[in-house]
Amino acid sequence: MAPNNNHQSSSLEKRAKNLDKINRRSTREEVLNVFAPNAFVMTPAKFAGRHQPLEHMIDALLAEGADLIVYGERGCGKSSLVYMLHGIARGDFEILDYYGLREHLEKKGFLSWGMDPSHKKFNVIWVNGFKKTLDEVIRSILTRRREGIYGPGLLAYLEKEADQIEISAKIGFDKVFTADRELKEVYIPEKPLNLKEGFEIAMLRYADQHSDELLIIIDELETVKDRAEISQYLKSVKRARFVLVGIAATILELIGEHASVARDLHGIELEPMEDAELRLLLEIGSYMLSPYCSYAEAAMDEIIRYCYGSPYWCHFFARALLQQKLEAAGSFDRFMNIDAYANGLRQIERDEVIALLAALPKRTDCKTYEEGLKQIIVKDETMARVLLGIAIQPESIISSVSVAKWLEQEQAISKDIVMTTINTILQMPAGPLEERVRIRDIVSFSFRDPNFKRYILIRNAGL
Repeated sequence: MAPNNNHQSSSLEKRAKNLDKINRRSTREEVLNVFAPNAFVMTPAKFAGRHQPLEHMIDALLAEGADLIVYGERGCGKSSLVYMLHGIARGDFEILDYYGLREHLEKKGFLSWGMDPSHKKFNVIWVNGFKKTLDEVIRSILTRRREGIYGPGLLAYLEKEADQIEISAKIGFDKVFTADRELKEVYIPEKPLNLKEGFEIAMLRYADQHSDELLIIIDELETVKDRAEISQYLKSVKRARFVLVGIAATILELIGEHASVARDLHGIELEPMEDAELRLLLEIGSYMLSPYCSYAEAAMDEIIRYCYGSPYWCHFFARALLQQKLEAAGSFDRFMNIDAYANGLRQIERDEVIALLAALPKRTDCKTYEEGLKQIIVKDETMARVLLGIAIQPESIISSVSVAKWLEQEQAISKDIVMTTINTILQMPAGPLEERVRIRDIVSFSFRDPNFKRYILIRNAGL
């Protein structure tokens, strides 16, 4: 259940001291990036909503030997949520205070692992699986260098160079980590390669040398072609805990038919955000932009109405409106000159949201969606109404029966026409829908890009 509005307000008050307001030294990029539809949230104070999934993730993290799968549609905030877990695992509990979770979890007997040195701690390795093979992902887990916020690979945690050389020989790696966790080249004897054995040896050596558990996060798992083989790592490694993150409608879709072999799998699905969660997202941004700009309550209402539960579209609209205000000022300097406009504050109003929605077809950042919409409906009103009937279904995996029933009741379109139109869309080259299951004349399918699904709703399918 989503937090209520009272909880949202108090949460914003708690966050205020950790939110950096825009000031005279801020750059144009910093102002616009208050809302960032294509980036995940890395600051706990800016993380909005997802109270229940966050609590479930912590519960799973503290369950003995549990692995986590975080899944949902594109742009729903998976990476942002996992980054909050990344911080918690490393001992940063700031996010818990915004949700009232610290006291709650202490009462359940949790969190002592983070406050008492004798209890459980985690070292965290985060890798991106984007278009890699599983072997490449595991190799990266072992050998990656420290990059920015992300720590180094597993070999860097092994104190003895001889241990590193033993494992490097198994995986075809010709380097070891120094005491400063920098890579240096060394002589590695040639041996037959066996990545899985190398990983298991590394975990055994890690367990001998460290009391902290290892949390291994693999992002964008859905792009790893042989990802189902991850099951052999889930069931064979004791000291490592995996967090698998990817775009999927179901757990089986993400890790394949071998899901049943996982020793203890906790699935965390991110569904569309509640209105109160989206409002908090907007309130946080509005607070950061004050005293230079703010969003009127009616404007927020309209944004929430048209983003259909998507944090991506919420960020998109808020940023686009902010950019329009900045351009209307004539220059960034004038925008940041608080004395140059009435009442010392620019406020984004509801009518500006309406104008933005009307202008979407002409925006360059919506051109791909708009062209896709036009190519599907080809000025055919029945096609447009069926497409809208498909998009309005709340489920990730949509049944043709549900669509036909809705369209018959709401649009008086016959079942035969609906089924024929759905099949036409499914057969379109590079079309928006992906068929899942077909049983006789009933078909289930999903949108390849849920952001396009919401664009259809925002544009009312061009009707």
